[in-house]
Amino acid sequence: MLASARFQLRPFVESDLPAFVEAVLESTATVGKWMSWAHADYTTADAASWFAHCKAERETHSTNPV
Repeated sequence: MLASARFQLRPFVESDLPAFVEAVLESTATVGKWMSWAHADYTTADAASWFAHCKAERETHSTNPV
């Protein structure tokens, strides 16, 4: 985790799912033009799969997994 007085950068956690899905769905008209995964049918299951992928990548490629 990286933190400062103004922000905190940390891995995704399960409680982030609703806000993450909401952000993707709100961005489909813009982000969806370049990122095919950002589509109107994006689901919580899609986000959970992405979170799991990110966690696996951290664990595979990090000497200090979070």
